[in-house]
Amino acid sequence: MDPGFRVKGVTLFGVDFDRRPEKGEARLGLYRKMLDGLRQAPGVEAASMVAVRPLGGGGMDESAAPIEGNGPENKHLFENVVGPDYFATAGTKVLAGRDRFGATPVCILNQAAANFFFQGQNPLGKHIRSTEPNATRPICEVVGIVMDAKYLSLRQSAPPTIYYSYDQLPDFRWAGFITRSQDTSVAVAAFKDVLHRFAADTPLLPPITMQRQLEDSIGKERLMAALSLFFGGLALLLTSIGLYGLESQRVAQRTAEIGLRMALGAQRTDMFRFILREAALVFAIGVPIGLALMFGASRFVNSLLYEMSPLDPRIHVAAILTLLVAGFLASYIPARRATRVDPMEALRYE
Repeated sequence: MDPGFRVKGVTLFGVDFDRRPEKGEARLGLYRKMLDGLRQAPGVEAASMVAVRPLGGGGMDESAAPIEGNGPENKHLFENVVGPDYFATAGTKVLAGRDRFGATPVCILNQAAANFFFQGQNPLGKHIRSTEPNATRPICEVVGIVMDAKYLSLRQSAPPTIYYSYDQLPDFRWAGFITRSQDTSVAVAAFKDVLHRFAADTPLLPPITMQRQLEDSIGKERLMAALSLFFGGLALLLTSIGLYGLESQRVAQRTAEIGLRMALGAQRTDMFRFILREAALVFAIGVPIGLALMFGASRFVNSLLYEMSPLDPRIHVAAILTLLVAGFLASYIPARRATRVDPMEALRYE
């Protein structure tokens, strides 16, 4: 799936500037210096700032309403504050307008927010006001529309999102940095160097790649998949061993009958088919029962799946074929053993 941002080559950095003396415009100036230093570092292709990183487990809420048009009076949006060239760095595609903020109070919407506020209209040039209590943020003009990006979870739809610029919010206290490079180690070294030059006494929080961020966000799903694979494989192994034991015991108990049939003219190939045919009867009974149980249990599995049905016929055809192959292999050795029975020994078996 496309999460709405680039995964490979992107590294996210967090810094703790709460104890630094710079505030307001001075803090913003520090951000600009660090950002310029990152962009000039060898091996760093692009760099920007972002308040809420994708799939980071957090977010900010903004209550807003459109000024023009017939859109809804009020809407809770997912809010993010980003630096220049954020969308190019993160790999979020610009669908309309521009991705640069400029000097006047402007904002950028994702497609979900644009459709909500301005359904069937051109949102560019429209204005949105904050409806938060005691809001100090000015009315912003919509200058761009970007593709939807998932910030909270890969399972959930991308939330309607409004993007503001760091340059227009000097009182905003927290910033994270995002870089794009071919080599993550190069980006980490560049950021450490920039932090040492401009804020040497500031602790560096552990950086994380976007690939790792995405993998961590689906950690529960990956764990469930691994456990399901392990226990499914274990169940298949135990089933195969059980079938082998069942067929071996059945052949041993019918040694005299097999000898008699061969003494009366039955061929080895006939006995081989005879044994396998009786083993196939087990599957003819067991597979329908298993399918019925699977249909009953499917509603419990559905919550673990994303954009796929627990009744997908391709999956169950593959499972049935796998069990048939395992059952054939488990029955093959006893069947071959039956064809090697000496008729005279078998008749003396009793």
